[in-house]
Amino acid sequence: MNLNVEEQLARIRDLRKRTLGIHRKAGENMRRLYEQLQADPAGLDIAAPMEVIQEILVMAEKSESCFSYQPHEIESCEDYLIRHSIGVCTLGAQVLRVFNDRFGLVVNQHLVSRQDPDVPVSAFPSFRQYQRSEMQEIVLGFLLHDIGMFLIPASITEKTEDLTPEELDLIRSHSFQQGAQVLRKNRTLNAFLFNIVSYHHAPLFEGEDRSYPTDLLPVQLPAYVKICKLVDIFNAMAERRFYQEAANPVSAVTEIVRKYSFRDPFFQLILAAFVKAVGVYPPGSVVCLMNGQQAFVLDSNGPIIIPISDSFGNPLQRSYDPVDLSDHPSARNYLSVDRRKPLLSPLEYQKILPDYLK
Repeated sequence: MNLNVEEQLARIRDLRKRTLGIHRKAGENMRRLYEQLQADPAGLDIAAPMEVIQEILVMAEKSESCFSYQPHEIESCEDYLIRHSIGVCTLGAQVLRVFNDRFGLVVNQHLVSRQDPDVPVSAFPSFRQYQRSEMQEIVLGFLLHDIGMFLIPASITEKTEDLTPEELDLIRSHSFQQGAQVLRKNRTLNAFLFNIVSYHHAPLFEGEDRSYPTDLLPVQLPAYVKICKLVDIFNAMAERRFYQEAANPVSAVTEIVRKYSFRDPFFQLILAAFVKAVGVYPPGSVVCLMNGQQAFVLDSNGPIIIPISDSFGNPLQRSYDPVDLSDHPSARNYLSVDRRKPLLSPLEYQKILPDYLK
């Protein structure tokens, strides 16, 4: 195992620190927009987050797992909408970067964007790689994708019981109606933002249930909108909510791949970029093993882990050498990752993480 533990830990700590700073800035921007929205729906400074958007793109270019860490400040359920917006934005930036770098030169004859949101879709140019300025607009759209949800009463968005048909209709209106209206009121008809806000719940294949609106065919949805929908679904599954516990990222990715595989070839490139960018065991995360132990992930390849608790969840009294689960003879049994359980949240694993790993 050619892995310098101290160097890898230093990289993880640095990544954590820089990521935390970006999350804080993005959170401040979203809270400011929310306050502006409550005061005057037509008085938003929508371009204000662009500085942090640029930082997000720079980070996404430097590391494939840079946004795998959830900062403590946005872990509470009460901040879910803001946390979700940031999560979709940061992970969406990674997926967009992977897709653009790997597949941008080899795909064509697919739609990029509607040139005017108020003009019906007809014919559009072939697909091409997104330019840097376009990627900034797209990632800003990822951050603002649920802007209309901030207009829905918390009594509905935080409801733990089943929604009534009327409440469900109101929730669904957050995209193509509420969100699109916010952009229009603020004279923001940028096609990237409009498409993401309006269509991030649209069907990705013909006949997909619980998808809305349906005025565009799946083939007419721009690639970046499809990226937003995949990341939105994943984040909603992998995050703790008022009414549900977080799903295991492995299970979430598996469910998404199972549902969306074997569709059109172009969409499979988007799906492949999504799977590559998500990474199920990112460095710095904490997983549960089949024998009940918790382990710190040092490297996602393997993964290479360091045990941090005993089988009963009690912190270990001494440090252990890294274990490469791909090479370990017991990896198929008690030392394999328990895929039934989600990754521990930062609030959970900070209680048991030894000082040398923090």
